[in-house]
Amino acid sequence: MVEYRLDLPPSTNAIWRAVKGRVIKSRRYRAWLELGASQIASQGLVEVVGRVGVWVDIHPPNKRAMDLDNRCKGLGDLLQSAGVIQDDSHIDVLHVCRREIIKGGLAVVRVAELES
Repeated sequence: MVEYRLDLPPSTNAIWRAVKGRVIKSRRYRAWLELGASQIASQGLVEVVGRVGVWVDIHPPNKRAMDLDNRCKGLGDLLQSAGVIQDDSHIDVLHVCRREIIKGGLAVVRVAELES
């Protein structure tokens, strides 16, 4: 199992923008993906092959209401684009928990290959 400590991903509601009739990744989302890839690289990129399970602890930045499931899409995309997993469609188990508040927010992500 590999573990990464990452900045809190943007909400799914904020990752896409319509521009001139096309839907593209928002500037904020692209910046977060770049930062997340850098964070993964600095913590030691480990490729997990095959079908995977992902366990996520979300530490909100404050007491405001937050939908946990809106943070998962970005994490799956990041794991794929950074090279941790081959494809986010290989995630067979996704477990997400809200944890204590940490100023600025934090996502602790653990990834493991599942037994066949």
